[in-house]
Amino acid sequence: MHQLNKRQIISWRNQKHSRETVFMPHAINQSCPHCRTLVTFSFRSWHRSPQMTAQTKSACPNCAESVSFFLLEHAGSEECLHAGASLWIHPKPDQHISLLAEDFSKTTPEPILRTYEATVNVYNAREWTASTVLMEQLWQSILEYLMPGRTDFSKLGRIKKVKHLRDLFGAFVKLVASLKTEAQLVRFFELNDEPDEQTATLILECLEYMLEYLFISPEKLNNLFDQLRAMPNQQSSLNANSSEKAIDALPPDLVDRTN
Repeated sequence: MHQLNKRQIISWRNQKHSRETVFMPHAINQSCPHCRTLVTFSFRSWHRSPQMTAQTKSACPNCAESVSFFLLEHAGSEECLHAGASLWIHPKPDQHISLLAEDFSKTTPEPILRTYEATVNVYNAREWTASTVLMEQLWQSILEYLMPGRTDFSKLGRIKKVKHLRDLFGAFVKLVASLKTEAQLVRFFELNDEPDEQTATLILECLEYMLEYLFISPEKLNNLFDQLRAMPNQQSSLNANSSEKAIDALPPDLVDRTN
């Protein structure tokens, strides 16, 4: 089984269950586990149990193979999945697992989030050229986030400039090196060379590394700091002094993001 993201639910419908009416997903966007085509699965009804679980099946509109879906801990009182509820698919799709599984949507700018979702969907459909076009849009969105209003240098110049603005390119440089040169990476973005699966995968992993650093790691650090602050204050003075020294040693940019 594979867990889906709540953003993949595109519509809801009312369904009568016992003496109550509940809200259940009516349509979900997802790549078919059998043919790998990105399709919309629609559902007539869900079979619910008293334990707030539900299941249903739907045929893929492209290949007609049956796919099962499961809802866990879903009360159905509103048109959304509440905290603790989850949506699953079986069989597990042979696809790239989106960072949305890490639920970084709360801290990610909407333009970047939308472009990333579209990129992963097209990549999972094995459309390498089309996914690379979307990766270029995602790359531009990230650059605009890092350097708003900056349009006075080329794409390759932006790559070099960003290196000096953010200490996030250790793994990035290694990924670029696997494509031989930065200039070659830009050629693939501009489609002067037709991308294959390996190239599209490397570029996507490169961009996801940046997204993790910018939007996932700061949130995890904040959660960690909250847990540390909530610990029993047995060595408060030592902990406070250690925290101050540790924060003083951090790069200014990282300190800004963790405040």
